[in-house]
Parts: sequence; C-alpha cells; structure tokens
Amino acid sequence: MDSNGRKIWTNSEAWSLWEPLPDTNKPGLPYRPGLRLSIRRHMPRPPFGNYYKSERPTRTEADRQEKFHRTQSEWCLMRPPSISPPHPDPVVEGLQVIDEVACEDGRGAQLVRCRLDTDPERIMVAKIYDAFYYDYMLPVGGPCDVTRVADNHYSREAAAYEALADAKADGRLVPKYYGSWTFNLPVPDALQSFNSSSSDSTIRPVHMILMEWIEGISIDKLLQDERTVKSIEPALRLKILAKAMEVFCMVESCGVRHNDLAPRNVVLSPAYGWTTRMPAVFLIDFNVADTTRSPYYQGKKVTPPLPINPRHRFFHHYMPEFGRWIPRRYRKSTTFNGWLSTRWAPDEEGFLLPNPTDREYYENEVYYECVPHGPDSPLWTPGCGRPFDDDEY
Repeated sequence: MDSNGRKIWTNSEAWSLWEPLPDTNKPGLPYRPGLRLSIRRHMPRPPFGNYYKSERPTRTEADRQEKFHRTQSEWCLMRPPSISPPHPDPVVEGLQVIDEVACEDGRGAQLVRCRLDTDPERIMVAKIYDAFYYDYMLPVGGPCDVTRVADNHYSREAAAYEALADAKADGRLVPKYYGSWTFNLPVPDALQSFNSSSSDSTIRPVHMILMEWIEGISIDKLLQDERTVKSIEPALRLKILAKAMEVFCMVESCGVRHNDLAPRNVVLSPAYGWTTRMPAVFLIDFNVADTTRSPYYQGKKVTPPLPINPRHRFFHHYMPEFGRWIPRRYRKSTTFNGWLSTRWAPDEEGFLLPNPTDREYYENEVYYECVPHGPDSPLWTPGCGRPFDDDEY
C-alpha cells in the first residue's frame, strides 16, 4: 500500500490484471458533423521524446502509480497539455466540422473534414490531439500517460509540417499545411475539481493542426480488397511504390525523417479512375517523425544536399508491409534489390551519389537477382470469373 492506502501495482500485475477505472463522467466523443469551434493559432512546444534533448519538467513521465488510481478524464485534467508562449496572432476563427475522416474513442488523434468561416470554400482536415480519446491502456497492460503521448504526437507532427512548409514541400509531397491551432471544450461539472489547465475550471484546451484535404485513397484501403489490387497492373503498382519511395527520400532531404512508411500513410489522388494511369502520391501522418534540423534533435543529423537514391535507401528492405501491392516475384530481398537496380541507376540524376565505399557495397552482385517482368495480366473485371494469377499477384 502507498501512503494513501492504495494498492501498489507491479509490472506483472499491470500486464495481466489492471483495467481502467469506470469513467462515467467522461464526455462522449464530440467531433461529429455540425460541431462548431472557436479556434486560435497556437505555438507548439518543441518536439520531444526519442532523439530529442531532455524534456521540460511539464512533460516528463508522470508518477506511474498515480495513473493506476485515476480515470482517464481525471488524469487528462490533472495533467493538461503543455503551456506554450502565446501566438502573436490573437485572431479567433470559427471552424465547422463537415464530417468524420477517422474518429473513434481510443484511436488517438481524431481526423475530421472542416472549413473556416473566413474561407468556406476551402475544405481542410483537422487532426485533433485530444488525450481524452487516446487509448488509456498500454499495449503491454497498465495505464498510459495519454496527455504526454498526445503532446508528443502534436509537437512532432507540427514541427515536421513546419519544416516541410519552409522547404516548400507541402502541397507537393505532403498535404498543404495551414498551421497549428488550439480551442477549448467544456468540462463536465463533476470533473471541474480536477482541472488544473487554466484559471477557468469549466474549460480545457485541445490542440490540433489544419492541413489540405486530398481527394484520394490510401494504399492500405486498396489492399483491403483483393479484387481492387488485382485490377491494377503489376507494373503500375510498382511505379506507384517507386514514387512513394522517392517522396519519402525527398521528405528526408527536407530535414524530416518520417519513420513510418506504410500503406496507410501513402495516399493516391484522385481516389478513383486511375487504375490504368499514374496518380499523384502523397505521404501523410508525421506524428512519430523526427525533424533532424531542429536545434533540439540529438540523433544523427544527416542533411544531404540531394535526396538519397531510393535504390540505396531501400537496399535490402523489400517492403513486406506493402504485402500484395508488390508482385509476388519481388517479395524477397534479392529480387527486390534487382527491381531497385532496374528502376534507378547508381548515379540517377537528382539523387545523392554514394561514396566509393558504399558504392562498392551496393553494387556487389551477390545481393541482386534480376527477375524480368512477366507479361502483364489483363485487367480483372468483376464478374468475369478469371482466377487470380498468383505469379503476378
């Protein structure tokens, strides 16, 4: 027992026995169509966490045992988002939620389509880092410091988009960035005694970023339907993957290491009608990204003048997370390296040249198995009854 007579939880007990306390006063998820918010610009705290300098005291890991004995709502109000200097622009904007993109209690950041009252024709996406609706239980068991996690995601993603906007990469490689913002939500009466976020216990602050709404579809969404994947020529799937890899390398050359190149984070635009032609490719979701030119970043600061050649950046990494998107013949390291070698030359124009030592390593023939493209399968048409061609699929 602790000094307050409460149980002290061990790791093994947390993993197997602990469950979140009933949170009967927690408000329902508010991010629904028609919601109106008064928002103002916000200056995020510097990014923190892995590879960054020590955190300020306001965002150090909280007392572990305290979390076991608090509901999520109580915890979020006792440990509010970080305080930052006020933004020089004090103007308050009106925002209206149009519809949900990805909203669910426990998913982490919430995504909605929205518009500003001052620019009603422009459709945007708001990514909202509200710790009330993060998952309060860690994957291994035990409570999660959700306010710290939400702050971490917000600080990293805002820093990444600021760097990409400065490099004029937003709207080209990633969605156009419209800044970081904050707004207030009401606090239920039964929870106001826990609120330490401001002098007004009836409200709590929430942070978000605004970015361009792209009419598109993620590769992850396409992979959920085998027939859709099969309807796209294998050669076109590889061209799209190659473009995503180039975008990833270009983003890195802007000083942002994405750290999560996965099908859910690659968006193709438009959403439909391009199965026989090349769509635009965008990279999204920078909440675990590193901004390598930040003065707070302590990791390896490699900032080459040109993007790294994807042939070298993805050498020996055959992208298993993309699964069926990659034709079967290229789903092992040596054949994937062989495809890389046919797609990009060692001295490909516009990309960084490797030093002599690296070049000798990359060009070692033992690492390559060049498999020629098979004949393209005809497009699959629903109802035609043609079985899947496993060799190409």
